[in-house]
Amino acid sequence: FRVEGDTDENNLFVDASADSVGIGTNAPTAKLDVNSNVLRLRTAKTPASATDAGNQGDIAWDANYIYVCVAANTWKRSPLGTW
Repeated sequence: FRVEGDTDENNLFVDASADSVGIGTNAPTAKLDVNSNVLRLRTAKTPASATDAGNQGDIAWDANYIYVCVAANTWKRSPLGTW
């Protein structure tokens, strides 16, 4: 864990003045800045319906779809296919 102003290289950086967190970077340019080529959600979730509880911006996945909550309790999904 690293706090702004420290000089040690670590994996997690918090810039309290900008309300930002960096993972793998000590210069986050967004609220959450991940310096990696993969973002992993370990647990699958299937919303029960298109009106299941959710907050705008929530993202979920299962074996067949990726789901995005586009407004309060409003989910959209896109099918996943092999390639």
